[in-house]
Amino acid sequence: MTSRLWRRRAILPLESDHPPPPGSWHALPGAAALARLGSGLEGLSEAEAAARRTRFGRNVLPEGRRAGIMEIFVRQFLSPFVYLLLAAAAISAWLRQFADAGFIGAVLVANAAIGSYQEWGAETRSRALARLVTSPIGVRRAGVRRRLDGRDLGPGDGVDVESGLRLPADVRLIEARELRVDESQLTGESTPIDKTAEAALGPDAGLADRSTMLHAGSVVLIGRGLGVVTATGAATAVGQVAASLLARPAPPPPLIAHMRRFTHVVAGAMLVAIAVTAAVELARGGAWAEVLVLAVALAVSAIPEGLPVALTVALSISVSRMAARNVIVRVLA
Repeated sequence: MTSRLWRRRAILPLESDHPPPPGSWHALPGAAALARLGSGLEGLSEAEAAARRTRFGRNVLPEGRRAGIMEIFVRQFLSPFVYLLLAAAAISAWLRQFADAGFIGAVLVANAAIGSYQEWGAETRSRALARLVTSPIGVRRAGVRRRLDGRDLGPGDGVDVESGLRLPADVRLIEARELRVDESQLTGESTPIDKTAEAALGPDAGLADRSTMLHAGSVVLIGRGLGVVTATGAATAVGQVAASLLARPAPPPPLIAHMRRFTHVVAGAMLVAIAVTAAVELARGGAWAEVLVLAVALAVSAIPEGLPVALTVALSISVSRMAARNVIVRVLA
């Protein structure tokens, strides 16, 4: 029945510049979804497809600004503990302890180089991964089946669903034959999900329960089917997740929060050490200038200069182990 409906459906104008929100498509019957999108087996004409792509934009996920290598390098120095070490290096140079100042500077540069290498490599791999997600797909345009880049899809495009396909857009199924899909990337469900073209679903059905929908990023494991694109880019379920993550600043990682507290403790201990040393030496009749130099030198020597490098190396080893399991970590902390 669905095949006959799909074949006989004429191409109609899209009813609105703003299709129904993604949450409602699963509750519409296949015929209603086709009618709302003005689609059919013949697919969209090239002119209509171009018009819709202009109206809704290319099928790409929203993403933040890419950081350059110099920005990543400078970002390695934006840490309270690094500020403390820079102050220690400056004080060591003022005290003419140039060996100590040079050692601290070398430690900071080495730490920044290691961190930059790891994060730039992760950034490069994430860009390549984003290109892989844009899968080619069989699309019907003006009665001709073509294989197009997923970025060229628009609402109303008729698509062929087949095993091995990674969905580049949200699709309402019109016909399905023994279709099972991996949606773990979106829902976290580890077992394959059975999909069907017709089901009585309410508008409040959860994402994992929408058996009539295929969502961008999911992978077809077995089966075949026909579908119509309902949402692309930021309007897809995974696109809305990506947009929500970009809309608000990410909280600092727990490791960074612990390092900030540790920095405050070290800085407080330095001030106490300076005050106690100065008080004791002044009580013993020492000169102000000598007491100050001694107190500051002792405080600087108490700073664990090797901690940033040790921490960065430990994180780099962890990142390398995770990369071997196909996990990309873009920021070490």
